[in-house]
Amino acid sequence: MIRRVRMVIGGCLCAVAVILEGLELSNVTRETLPTWVLHSGHEITIPILIAGLVLIWLGKSEAKEENNANPQLQPVTNTNTNTASPTQNVEQHFHLAPPEIPKPPKATEPAKPRHNVQLIPPKRFSEKSKIADLLLVCLQNVPIPHVPVADLSYVRAKIDYFNEANEQVCEAFPGMWSEDEGVSIDMEPGKSHYLVLAAFSNGKWKACHVTQQNTSWGDVAYDFEQEELPLGRLLAVVTLIGEHNISLDPVRFLLQFNQDGSANLKHLTDEDKS
Repeated sequence: MIRRVRMVIGGCLCAVAVILEGLELSNVTRETLPTWVLHSGHEITIPILIAGLVLIWLGKSEAKEENNANPQLQPVTNTNTNTASPTQNVEQHFHLAPPEIPKPPKATEPAKPRHNVQLIPPKRFSEKSKIADLLLVCLQNVPIPHVPVADLSYVRAKIDYFNEANEQVCEAFPGMWSEDEGVSIDMEPGKSHYLVLAAFSNGKWKACHVTQQNTSWGDVAYDFEQEELPLGRLLAVVTLIGEHNISLDPVRFLLQFNQDGSANLKHLTDEDKS
C-alpha cells in the first residue's frame, strides 16, 4: 500500500515535470517541424506526441523500480585456482570400506546323553503273591541300542504313603535301597536297583528311611529307622531325586497289607488313574 502511494506521488511529480518538458518540447517542435504540419487540420498531433513521451518515460521509471526491487543474481566466480584444464588428467580417490569377513559358524556341541531310568516290574509277580521280608520295586537305567545313555548320579528316593481317604500317613526320605546302606546311589545303564517300599518286622509292615551320623573316627555311619504302616490299602508315591536336586516324574503303587503278614503290590499306570 505504501509502495502504491509512493508510486502515485512520484507519478504526479513526473507528470508535472513532463508537462513542463512538454511546453518546452512544444516550443522546440514549433521551431523544427514544418509549417504545413503545424497549420494542418490535425490539432491533436502535438498532444499525442506529448502523451507518448509521457508513457515512455513512465515505462522506463517503472522498469527501473522493478530492477531495484528484484536484483538479478550475479554470476558466481570460482575462486579456486586449482582448476583442471581439458587436457589435464584428474586424479580421483575412492575410499572403499574393507570387505566384511564372515564369522565362522559356531561348532555345534554334541547333545549330551540323557539317562533312561524306568520301572522294571518283577518277572514273577502276581497280586496274590506273598513277599516274606521286603516289599521291593525294581528301577533300571535302561540302555538304548546305538544311543549313549548317561548315568543318573546321587539318586535319592522319597516315598509318600496315603490312605484311602487321601490322607498322608507317612513319609520316608531318603528311602532305603536294598543293595546299599547309603542315602543315595548312582544308576549306571543296565544295572537294576531295588527300592524298599516296606519291610516286615515283628509282625508289622513298616516304612524305612535312612539316617546318617558322623563317627568319632571321621567317617559317616548309616542306619535306618522304621515307621509302622496301617493295614489295608495304601497308595505309595515314589519320587526319585538326582544330582542338582532334579526330580523325575513320580511313580505310584497300590499296596495291600493283610493281617496274616502278606502284602500285595500293583503299579498304577495312567489307565488305572483315569
